Amino acid sequence: MTEERIITPLDEVDIDMEKAANALFLGPQASLIEKIQDFNGRYSRYCTTGDVIQINKNYGFKPCVYDKIKEVYGNYCLGYRSKPIDMWSLKYRIDNNAWNQRTFWRDAISIQRQMRELKDSNVGWQDNVVVVRQFFDELKERIPHEIENALNIFTNDDITIGIQDGSADGSERWANMQIVIELFTADIDMQVFHQEDEIANYRWGNVATQWKIPFWKFVNIDRLCKVY
Repeated sequence: MTEERIITPLDEVDIDMEKAANALFLGPQASLIEKIQDFNGRYSRYCTTGDVIQINKNYGFKPCVYDKIKEVYGNYCLGYRSKPIDMWSLKYRIDNNAWNQRTFWRDAISIQRQMRELKDSNVGWQDNVVVVRQFFDELKERIPHEIENALNIFTNDDITIGIQDGSADGSERWANMQIVIELFTADIDMQVFHQEDEIANYRWGNVATQWKIPFWKFVNIDRLCKVY
């Protein structure tokens, strides 16, 4: 029976670098993009035309954002989407949503404030596609050399490094890819010493160890990278 393969070598992994970069929170704009995605995830259902907040690479809002904010505020915070039965029910719904109004404006203003801080600090928008492609290509080139160097020292070992099978299937999984490291050490002898004297020697046999690490954990680490 053939052993099931669970690791795909890096040189066989085929991903769209642009889509992968868009799925990650990278660079100086990372936390801002995260805030915007969280905001849109909560409030876009109350908007008739897609995401509520969209920004450009100069840290400015794209057209129609203010109109969408007003629409969401009316539908979500003031309850305009629900038909009132009388004046009292309309007033009650508006008054009763005061907490939602405060939360909505807190989140929206927090995004605006961070956009202004980045723009005032002259922080450029990082091209994440370049960063992701460079990281991926360098990793594919470096790993075979690192394995070769390790095996020259640990001659009884076998090392396999690649991507968890299935984690690169479909762009929705690329942000959560895992790199798998498998170490197999053959013919281990365990020696027990008391001071300088060997008092026991055990034939331990073979040991297999596996580690899984988020693939993008170390990408762009020196450029304020945040990966989820």
